[in-house]
Parts: sequence; C-alpha cells; structure tokens
Amino acid sequence: VKIASKNNIEITVDNHKQLKEIIKLNLNNLLIHLKIDSGMHRLGYESLGEFKKSLNLLKKQTTIKLIGIYTHFKIANSENYKKQMSVFKKFIDIAPKNILIHCANSQASRIKELQYEMVRVGLSLYGYGEKHLKKVLKVKSNVVSIHNVKAGESVGYDGTYVCMKDSVIA
Repeated sequence: VKIASKNNIEITVDNHKQLKEIIKLNLNNLLIHLKIDSGMHRLGYESLGEFKKSLNLLKKQTTIKLIGIYTHFKIANSENYKKQMSVFKKFIDIAPKNILIHCANSQASRIKELQYEMVRVGLSLYGYGEKHLKKVLKVKSNVVSIHNVKAGESVGYDGTYVCMKDSVIA
C-alpha cells in the first residue's frame, strides 16, 4: 500500500475493515477502487450498509481518493450476469457520481449495458476466450503427480471440484 501511495498506483479495497486499516497508515495521495461482491463470492463489499460506512469514512479523508467501484462477473458471456448486475446497480446508485464504474471483462465488454468507463482485459489479452483472437501465449506443464481420489472427495482450491466417482487425477 505504501508503494502504491508513493507511485500513484491505484489499488483495490474490498471491505470496510481493510479501509480502516489503510487509513491508519496515514498515507498521502492513495488512489482506491472499491470492489463489490455481486455474486462471485471471492472479494468485495457484500452489504450496502458496510459500503455506505466506507463512503462516509472516505468523505472525511483528504489523503485517500476514491477513483472507482467495480465488480467481477463469474460468467460474463451468459444470461447469468443479469442477476449480478442487479446487485451491482444498487451499489452504483449510492456511489459518488464523479467516479469510474467498471464491471466488464473482455467478454462482457461486448454487452452494451455493461459498458461503463473502463474494461478490464483479462485472458483475451493473450488471445483466449474469443474465437476471432489469435492466441499469443501457450501454457505447458508436465504431470508431476498422480492421485487416486474417492467419490465425494473434493479437489483444488476451496474444494471446488468434487469427484462424482472414484478417479485418478494428475
């Protein structure tokens, strides 16, 4: 955070407690974006009440500048984004009017109602996710381990994949 403040780098703040801790650092010229959890459930303000508390706290700050608010869609190229967008719009409605609003990743940038002031380009920067793009990067790896996993056991970060049957995974 100190490096960001010194070098004019914009950072993300994703909850009120984090903002209070940053304020205690007494930094000058810190530029922030507030992240809203509209349904991806990784990072971000979930409650309008907590978001309002942060906005009120930021009004009293002279050393921290709110640059924007944003969210991230779990599936941007389908109808699923509409539910997340309805949540995000509630936060937009109470946000200051002179800030950047951004929610579109590469895929979502083609959806008119998601086109605000910014687009955050992700994997399409490397040619992935869009048929008309040329892939400019390839990731290769070697199998370093093989495991037997029983049906019902989860695999990976946060146990997001659950084996439906006894499986061999690499």
